Amino acid sequence: MCVLSVVMPVYNGEKYLAEAIDSILGQSFMDFEFIVVNDGSTDATASLLADYTDPRLKVVHNDGNKGVSYSLNRGLDLAKGKYIARMDADDIALPHRLQVQYDFMESHPDVGICGSDIEVFGGGIAGRKREYFPVSDLEIRARVFTQLPFAHPTVMICKDILDRFHLRYPSFKVEDYALWVELLKHTKGWNIPQVLLYYRICKLSATAQFNVIPEVFYKDILTIQSTQFAEYAFFVDAEAGFIYACFTNSPSPLCPLRADEQVILGETIVALLKAVSEHDKSLSLALRTALSKLCFYRFFKLHKIPSNRVLRKLYIKGFWNYYKQSLTHKYS
Repeated sequence: MCVLSVVMPVYNGEKYLAEAIDSILGQSFMDFEFIVVNDGSTDATASLLADYTDPRLKVVHNDGNKGVSYSLNRGLDLAKGKYIARMDADDIALPHRLQVQYDFMESHPDVGICGSDIEVFGGGIAGRKREYFPVSDLEIRARVFTQLPFAHPTVMICKDILDRFHLRYPSFKVEDYALWVELLKHTKGWNIPQVLLYYRICKLSATAQFNVIPEVFYKDILTIQSTQFAEYAFFVDAEAGFIYACFTNSPSPLCPLRADEQVILGETIVALLKAVSEHDKSLSLALRTALSKLCFYRFFKLHKIPSNRVLRKLYIKGFWNYYKQSLTHKYS
């Protein structure tokens, strides 16, 4: 029995598939099985997969195109490893990725999910651009209230936690976000503050699809965030929830917000921080910091200081955080 299962779904991924597979098969850590779920591809994906003879590579084929969540869950069900590492069919894992994460998980048994920073490339980006993710469990729990706390294809998860609490990917456009919210109810999270994966932006990537049809993603994000709010006895109406979801996850057409929308967002943030503080003061402080960084980033990109008092205070705090940490931290 292997100690690690790498799970990768692929749909019509012939263009970058070999690069992704080779980056896993060439890892310095070698005790793993590599489960590739071909989700009904109609291009040359199946024939490319058939060319590989490495016994660690295990290919399964869906009966037609079932979607990402279905494919991921099929991979999770088949996995025999103690840990499950995710991988996408258009990304590149650095050669030491699995070893670094495995060593970390083995030495931190209280951590059930571990990710890392990434370098983004493609999609018109010149060179590679590093994206930083919150490191500690507290920072990750604060980030869940606003954005994704992990880069999905970097995560390594303890399979026992997934099985013991019957956790699998739901049928959302942001299926990973929903799983992280549930997973963090049962274990701690961590991000290793180093780049372990090159994340490619292409037209089939989730990031690219988000930019094309953001409304579909916002609907799922609102559902997930509302579920997270409810854990702290905080509830928002549809308008306030939608404004918050759009603001936290993209510089959408709602940004710059109208004056009345800024008021709604400011009131929502104040009420959210108060509700969280009643349950966990440390988390509330971490969330305030996360929101200040986000507020500064959103409005700074628009070259506009928010008119609402609450948002303006967050913006100023975010500015000073950025100024103090500009050499080591990037807001995303």
